[in-house]
Amino acid sequence: MRYGLCLPIAGECADPNVLMTLGRLAEESGWEGVFLEDYIVDPRDERTCDPWISLAAIATATTRVVLGTTVTPLSRRRPWKVAREVASLDQLSDGRMVLGVGAGDWRDQSWERFGEEPDLRRRGEMLDKALEAIAAYWSGELKPRPVQRPRVPIWVGGTFPHRRPIERAARWDGAVIGWKLANGAERLMSGEDLLALRETVSRLRGGDDAGFDYVMGGASRQPDLGAERARIQEMHETGATWWIEYAGVEKPIDEIHAAVAAGPLRVA
Repeated sequence: MRYGLCLPIAGECADPNVLMTLGRLAEESGWEGVFLEDYIVDPRDERTCDPWISLAAIATATTRVVLGTTVTPLSRRRPWKVAREVASLDQLSDGRMVLGVGAGDWRDQSWERFGEEPDLRRRGEMLDKALEAIAAYWSGELKPRPVQRPRVPIWVGGTFPHRRPIERAARWDGAVIGWKLANGAERLMSGEDLLALRETVSRLRGGDDAGFDYVMGGASRQPDLGAERARIQEMHETGATWWIEYAGVEKPIDEIHAAVAAGPLRVA
Protein backbone atom coordinates (compact mmCIF):
# COMPACT_ATOMS: atom_id res chain seq x y z
CA MET A 1 0.00 0.00 0.00
CA ARG A 2 1.23 3.48 -0.88
CA TYR A 3 0.58 6.70 0.99
CA GLY A 4 -0.68 9.88 -0.60
CA LEU A 5 -1.48 13.38 0.51
CA CYS A 6 -4.44 15.41 -0.75
CA LEU A 7 -3.84 19.15 -0.56
CA PRO A 8 -6.57 21.79 -0.70
CA ILE A 9 -6.42 24.45 -3.41
CA ALA A 10 -8.27 26.96 -1.27
CA GLY A 11 -7.81 29.02 1.86
CA GLU A 12 -4.14 29.48 2.68
CA CYS A 13 -3.22 26.98 -0.05
CA ALA A 14 -4.82 29.11 -2.79
CA ASP A 15 -1.39 29.92 -4.23
CA PRO A 16 0.63 27.74 -6.65
CA ASN A 17 3.85 28.82 -4.91
CA VAL A 18 2.55 27.52 -1.58
CA LEU A 19 1.44 24.24 -3.15
CA MET A 20 4.78 23.84 -4.91
CA THR A 21 6.58 24.23 -1.59
CA LEU A 22 4.24 21.75 0.11
CA GLY A 23 4.64 19.27 -2.76
CA ARG A 24 8.41 19.38 -2.46
CA LEU A 25 8.15 18.96 1.31
CA ALA A 26 5.78 16.00 0.86
CA GLU A 27 8.30 14.19 -1.31
CA GLU A 28 11.10 14.90 1.17
CA SER A 29 8.89 13.64 4.02
CA GLY A 30 8.16 10.25 2.48
CA TRP A 31 4.75 10.69 0.85
CA GLU A 32 4.40 8.70 -2.36
CA GLY A 33 1.65 10.77 -3.97
CA VAL A 34 0.48 14.38 -3.95
CA PHE A 35 -3.06 15.03 -5.15
CA LEU A 36 -5.04 18.25 -5.43
CA GLU A 37 -8.73 19.01 -5.17
CA ASP A 38 -10.36 20.47 -8.28
CA TYR A 39 -12.89 23.26 -7.77
CA ILE A 40 -13.66 26.46 -9.66
CA VAL A 41 -14.90 27.97 -6.42
CA ASP A 42 -14.29 26.14 -3.17
CA PRO A 43 -17.62 24.95 -1.69
CA ARG A 44 -16.61 26.40 1.66
CA ASP A 45 -16.43 29.82 -0.04
CA GLU A 46 -12.67 30.12 0.40
CA ARG A 47 -10.37 31.81 -2.12
CA THR A 48 -9.33 29.20 -4.70
CA CYS A 49 -6.47 28.64 -7.15
CA ASP A 50 -6.19 26.50 -10.28
CA PRO A 51 -5.14 22.86 -9.67
CA TRP A 52 -3.56 22.32 -13.10
CA ILE A 53 -1.20 25.28 -12.87
CA SER A 54 -0.35 24.16 -9.35
CA LEU A 55 0.34 20.57 -10.46
CA ALA A 56 2.74 21.88 -13.09
CA ALA A 57 4.58 23.81 -10.37
CA ILE A 58 4.75 20.71 -8.14
CA ALA A 59 5.93 18.57 -11.05
CA THR A 60 8.93 20.84 -11.59
CA ALA A 61 9.79 20.75 -7.87
CA THR A 62 9.63 16.95 -7.41
CA THR A 63 11.03 13.82 -9.03
CA ARG A 64 9.30 10.80 -7.46
CA VAL A 65 5.79 11.44 -6.12
CA VAL A 66 2.72 10.44 -8.13
CA LEU A 67 0.67 13.52 -9.05
CA GLY A 68 -2.99 13.98 -9.84
CA THR A 69 -6.43 15.26 -8.91
CA THR A 70 -8.88 13.72 -6.48
CA VAL A 71 -11.06 14.40 -8.24
CA THR A 72 -11.79 16.45 -11.37
CA PRO A 73 -15.52 16.92 -12.14
CA LEU A 74 -15.01 16.06 -15.78
CA SER A 75 -18.59 16.87 -16.77
CA ARG A 76 -17.77 20.59 -16.78
CA ARG A 77 -14.53 20.24 -18.73
CA ARG A 78 -13.75 19.93 -22.43
CA PRO A 79 -12.31 16.42 -22.77
CA TRP A 80 -9.79 17.40 -25.45
CA LYS A 81 -8.49 20.17 -23.20
CA VAL A 82 -8.16 17.81 -20.23
CA ALA A 83 -6.45 15.22 -22.45
CA ARG A 84 -3.91 17.80 -23.56
CA GLU A 85 -3.33 19.15 -20.03
CA VAL A 86 -2.83 15.72 -18.47
CA ALA A 87 -0.60 14.50 -21.29
CA SER A 88 1.53 17.63 -20.90
CA LEU A 89 1.76 17.10 -17.13
CA ASP A 90 2.70 13.46 -17.71
CA GLN A 91 5.54 14.61 -19.96
CA LEU A 92 6.60 17.32 -17.51
CA SER A 93 6.67 14.84 -14.61
CA ASP A 94 8.24 12.00 -16.64
CA GLY A 95 5.23 9.72 -16.33
CA ARG A 96 3.94 10.42 -12.81
CA MET A 97 0.37 11.58 -13.50
CA VAL A 98 -2.96 10.07 -12.48
CA LEU A 99 -6.30 11.51 -13.60
CA GLY A 100 -8.93 11.28 -10.89
CA VAL A 101 -12.46 12.04 -12.10
CA GLY A 102 -16.00 12.17 -10.80
CA ALA A 103 -19.45 13.54 -11.46
CA GLY A 104 -18.96 16.41 -9.01
CA ASP A 105 -19.10 17.14 -5.29
CA TRP A 106 -22.71 17.59 -4.12
CA ARG A 107 -21.57 20.60 -2.05
CA ASP A 108 -20.13 22.38 -5.10
CA GLN A 109 -22.32 25.34 -6.10
CA SER A 110 -20.26 26.10 -9.23
CA TRP A 111 -22.59 24.13 -11.49
CA GLU A 112 -25.50 26.49 -11.03
CA ARG A 113 -23.34 29.57 -10.60
CA PHE A 114 -21.65 29.20 -13.98
CA GLY A 115 -24.52 27.64 -15.93
CA GLU A 116 -23.17 24.08 -15.98
CA GLU A 117 -25.30 20.93 -16.07
CA PRO A 118 -27.03 20.61 -12.66
CA ASP A 119 -28.54 17.12 -13.10
CA LEU A 120 -26.34 14.43 -11.57
CA ARG A 121 -27.54 11.65 -13.88
CA ARG A 122 -26.86 13.78 -16.95
CA ARG A 123 -23.43 14.68 -15.57
CA GLY A 124 -22.67 10.98 -15.23
CA GLU A 125 -23.51 10.44 -18.90
CA MET A 126 -21.27 13.36 -19.87
CA LEU A 127 -18.49 11.92 -17.71
CA ASP A 128 -18.65 8.54 -19.46
CA LYS A 129 -18.48 10.12 -22.92
CA ALA A 130 -15.61 12.36 -21.89
CA LEU A 131 -13.60 9.42 -20.53
CA GLU A 132 -13.98 7.49 -23.77
CA ALA A 133 -12.90 10.55 -25.72
CA ILE A 134 -9.84 11.16 -23.51
CA ALA A 135 -8.72 7.54 -23.84
CA ALA A 136 -9.01 7.86 -27.63
CA TYR A 137 -7.03 11.09 -27.67
CA TRP A 138 -4.27 9.50 -25.58
CA SER A 139 -4.12 6.48 -27.90
CA GLY A 140 -2.75 8.71 -30.67
CA GLU A 141 -5.58 10.95 -31.88
CA LEU A 142 -3.77 13.84 -30.20
CA LYS A 143 0.01 14.02 -30.27
CA PRO A 144 2.26 13.83 -28.43
CA ARG A 145 0.87 10.99 -26.34
CA PRO A 146 1.42 10.73 -22.58
CA VAL A 147 4.61 9.07 -21.37
CA GLN A 148 2.71 6.23 -19.66
CA ARG A 149 1.35 3.30 -21.65
CA PRO A 150 -1.28 2.41 -22.51
CA ARG A 151 -2.41 5.68 -20.91
CA VAL A 152 -2.32 7.79 -17.79
CA PRO A 153 -4.19 5.81 -15.11
CA ILE A 154 -7.79 6.93 -14.58
CA TRP A 155 -9.28 6.74 -11.10
CA VAL A 156 -13.02 7.27 -10.64
CA GLY A 157 -14.45 8.85 -7.52
CA GLY A 158 -17.80 8.37 -5.85
CA THR A 159 -19.55 7.38 -2.65
CA PHE A 160 -20.11 3.79 -1.53
CA PRO A 161 -22.41 1.93 -2.15
CA HIS A 162 -23.76 3.97 -5.09
CA ARG A 163 -23.90 1.65 -8.07
CA ARG A 164 -23.02 3.90 -10.99
CA PRO A 165 -19.65 5.21 -9.70
CA ILE A 166 -18.57 1.66 -8.87
CA GLU A 167 -19.56 0.38 -12.31
CA ARG A 168 -17.77 3.33 -13.90
CA ALA A 169 -14.62 2.80 -11.85
CA ALA A 170 -14.49 -0.89 -12.77
CA ARG A 171 -14.13 0.08 -16.44
CA TRP A 172 -10.97 2.04 -15.74
CA ASP A 173 -7.94 1.79 -13.44
CA GLY A 174 -8.96 2.63 -9.90
CA ALA A 175 -11.66 3.69 -7.47
CA VAL A 176 -11.40 6.77 -5.25
CA ILE A 177 -14.32 5.58 -3.16
CA GLY A 178 -13.15 6.01 0.42
CA TRP A 179 -16.42 7.39 1.79
CA LYS A 180 -19.84 5.84 2.29
CA LEU A 181 -23.31 7.13 3.04
CA ALA A 182 -24.70 5.90 6.34
CA ASN A 183 -27.88 7.29 7.91
CA GLY A 184 -27.70 10.35 5.69
CA ALA A 185 -24.11 11.19 6.65
CA GLU A 186 -20.74 10.59 4.97
CA ARG A 187 -18.31 8.37 6.84
CA LEU A 188 -15.01 6.72 6.02
CA MET A 189 -15.37 3.20 4.69
CA SER A 190 -14.57 0.18 6.82
CA GLY A 191 -12.60 -2.89 5.84
CA GLU A 192 -15.87 -4.75 5.38
CA ASP A 193 -17.02 -2.06 2.96
CA LEU A 194 -13.76 -2.33 1.03
CA LEU A 195 -14.14 -6.10 0.73
CA ALA A 196 -17.65 -5.59 -0.68
CA LEU A 197 -16.31 -3.00 -3.13
CA ARG A 198 -13.52 -5.33 -4.23
CA GLU A 199 -15.95 -8.19 -4.76
CA THR A 200 -18.16 -6.00 -6.96
CA VAL A 201 -15.26 -4.58 -8.98
CA SER A 202 -13.74 -8.02 -9.48
CA ARG A 203 -17.06 -9.39 -10.71
CA LEU A 204 -17.53 -6.48 -13.10
CA ARG A 205 -14.00 -7.00 -14.42
CA GLY A 206 -14.56 -10.65 -15.17
CA GLY A 207 -13.20 -11.98 -11.90
CA ASP A 208 -9.87 -10.15 -11.96
CA ASP A 209 -9.01 -6.89 -10.20
CA ALA A 210 -5.23 -7.31 -10.52
CA GLY A 211 -3.57 -3.95 -11.03
CA PHE A 212 -6.70 -2.06 -10.01
CA ASP A 213 -6.18 0.70 -7.43
CA TYR A 214 -8.39 0.98 -4.36
CA VAL A 215 -7.81 4.49 -3.03
CA MET A 216 -9.04 4.75 0.55
CA GLY A 217 -9.06 7.43 3.23
CA GLY A 218 -9.51 11.09 2.41
CA ALA A 219 -9.85 12.63 5.88
CA SER A 220 -7.38 14.56 8.03
CA ARG A 221 -5.33 12.61 10.55
CA GLN A 222 -7.04 12.33 13.92
CA PRO A 223 -5.25 13.00 17.23
CA ASP A 224 -5.62 9.38 18.41
CA LEU A 225 -2.72 7.88 16.47
CA GLY A 226 -3.40 4.39 17.77
CA ALA A 227 -6.92 4.47 16.37
CA GLU A 228 -5.61 5.95 13.11
CA ARG A 229 -3.04 3.17 12.73
CA ALA A 230 -5.71 0.57 13.42
CA ARG A 231 -7.92 2.06 10.70
CA ILE A 232 -5.07 2.18 8.18
CA GLN A 233 -3.99 -1.36 9.08
CA GLU A 234 -7.54 -2.60 8.49
CA MET A 235 -7.64 -1.01 5.05
CA HIS A 236 -4.21 -2.39 4.19
CA GLU A 237 -5.22 -5.91 5.19
CA THR A 238 -8.45 -5.77 3.18
CA GLY A 239 -6.77 -4.70 -0.05
CA ALA A 240 -6.33 -0.92 -0.23
CA THR A 241 -3.52 0.03 -2.59
CA TRP A 242 -3.43 3.69 -1.54
CA TRP A 243 -4.17 5.46 1.74
CA ILE A 244 -4.87 9.17 1.28
CA GLU A 245 -4.63 11.76 4.04
CA TYR A 246 -6.21 15.19 3.62
CA ALA A 247 -4.50 18.38 4.75
CA GLY A 248 -7.69 20.21 5.66
CA VAL A 249 -8.57 23.54 4.07
CA GLU A 250 -9.74 24.88 7.40
CA LYS A 251 -6.25 24.65 8.94
CA PRO A 252 -3.78 27.54 9.19
CA ILE A 253 -0.74 27.13 6.97
CA ASP A 254 1.61 26.23 9.82
CA GLU A 255 -0.61 23.26 10.74
CA ILE A 256 -0.81 22.14 7.10
CA HIS A 257 2.99 22.43 6.85
CA ALA A 258 3.39 20.35 10.02
CA ALA A 259 0.97 17.68 8.74
CA VAL A 260 2.91 17.37 5.49
CA ALA A 261 6.29 17.32 7.24
CA ALA A 262 5.12 14.57 9.64
CA GLY A 263 5.05 12.12 6.72
CA PRO A 264 2.66 9.19 6.35
CA LEU A 265 1.48 7.09 9.28
CA ARG A 266 2.79 3.78 7.97
CA VAL A 267 1.65 0.34 9.09
CA ALA A 268 3.19 -3.08 8.66
